[in-house]
Amino acid sequence: MTMTNHSSLIAAFLQDQPKSAARVLEDLEHGDAAALLETIPARLSAPLVGFMVPWAAARCVEMLPIEKAAGIVAAMAYQDAISVLRLVKQEYLDRLLDEVKQDLAKDFRNSLSYPNGTVGAWMDFSVPAFSDTTEVADALRYVKKRRSRAGSHIFVTDSSGEYVGVVSIGTLLRSSTHTSLSEILDPTVKPLSNRATLVSLATIPSWDEHPLLPVVGRRGNVLGGLSRSMLRKGLTEVPRVSTSLAFSSLWAHLFMSFLLVASNLLRLIAPSSPLVRTENKEVS
Repeated sequence: MTMTNHSSLIAAFLQDQPKSAARVLEDLEHGDAAALLETIPARLSAPLVGFMVPWAAARCVEMLPIEKAAGIVAAMAYQDAISVLRLVKQEYLDRLLDEVKQDLAKDFRNSLSYPNGTVGAWMDFSVPAFSDTTEVADALRYVKKRRSRAGSHIFVTDSSGEYVGVVSIGTLLRSSTHTSLSEILDPTVKPLSNRATLVSLATIPSWDEHPLLPVVGRRGNVLGGLSRSMLRKGLTEVPRVSTSLAFSSLWAHLFMSFLLVASNLLRLIAPSSPLVRTENKEVS
């Protein structure tokens, strides 16, 4: 079999079975996995890195030439890329982001500046907001061009940039082309704070009707959107942190209990010790 045929089979396997291929990469030494990724086009390697355990993916990415790593990260699903970039060493991360397109690098840096369990860490900064003076025809033109970013609703702001409501795509399609968004917006959809924790928003009723909700900053300005799928993805990481904190808290309580028991035993077996006499004197 020729090398070309081998390459075709490998490419077909990577496209059809990215999860299985990702497991194979995880079992390899990081250097070997990185060497393999270096030979694969970014459009094929990006899904593999996305399906890998983030820690293992980060170690492989760090071993790639900066240009190759930047190409892979740029081709990955946004939040998969963020999960990996959070675990990349800072020096390499700075160089990598310098190689990524400016707008995408800015979004990455914004996401990485938030704690992992917050809305800001998982929102999509590229989701647009429209002025309430925008006409339906202009909004629809954008939606048709960037359908994947629009979701089922678009976000609307006033002249100062503050969030005022949403307009569903269905409402846009049914409205006159010269109607302004201020006339058809729904002000009842509440925005999410960029500083809110994912856990606190997991069960809010809005998720039942809206797959994408607006995210605002302290001044009420629209920063982007958080999707229901990204909320679920983010929550898979939060329990690990919570469990770790709970475990640490449990050990802290056990240690304090140990100290208390030891202190009481000391009083029983050494009532004449200077420490005990001093404490008893202070109590009396």
